[in-house]
Amino acid sequence: MLELRDLKALPGLELEVWQYRTRPVWRIFHAGASMFVGIFDTLREGHHSPVYRLPERVDGTLYRAFSAVVEQVLDDAEQVI
Repeated sequence: MLELRDLKALPGLELEVWQYRTRPVWRIFHAGASMFVGIFDTLREGHHSPVYRLPERVDGTLYRAFSAVVEQVLDDAEQVI
């Protein structure tokens, strides 16, 4: 089974993993020009919640808003990979 550190060594793959200092509300992944967003709530963890694809577009207001959320969270997070 591959671990995240093993994936980082693959050619052509950029991978960063961050540990949050606060409990997240959103689970957010960037892949190419899309962002995938899931929700942590009182009923389920992020890996059990629906995931929504947000493409980066000219009218992608929601994409830009989640990008700002990511920046704010990473300002106070620790990069582990």
